[in-house]
Amino acid sequence: MAVTPAFIDELRNRLTLSDLVGRRVKLVPKAGRLAGLCPFHNEKTASFYVNDTEGFYHCFGCGANGDMISWLRETDGLEFIEAVRQLSEMAGLPLPENDRASDVAAQQRKATVDACEAAAGFLSPNFTQKKVRPPCTISDSADFLMM
Repeated sequence: MAVTPAFIDELRNRLTLSDLVGRRVKLVPKAGRLAGLCPFHNEKTASFYVNDTEGFYHCFGCGANGDMISWLRETDGLEFIEAVRQLSEMAGLPLPENDRASDVAAQQRKATVDACEAAAGFLSPNFTQKKVRPPCTISDSADFLMM
């Protein structure tokens, strides 16, 4: 499954964060935003705010913050893809299928990462060795260029 930024944006357009958060936290209007008691720490005064316009939540008490996906990940202990799947069900939006182009791109990314890891494994001992090589001379450089 290829979850694109455009698909995430469509989820955010179809759902409101306050509806999602409001299932667990009683939210009341306060200073142009919605406020409630933070579910991430114990408090008596509301320091947890939800901003539907920007699509994020923030607690000024403990610093917890995020969007719809991070809300589900933190409160329900879901992985990213599971949170996206749950949001897509709520929005009535089918998850995008993998297409051939995204499979090829994923294989290319994996090959690039594998090559970088192999290079790092090969080169990293050179960064930790304290062996000093003599500088190249002009004749060494000329010999190299004439090869």
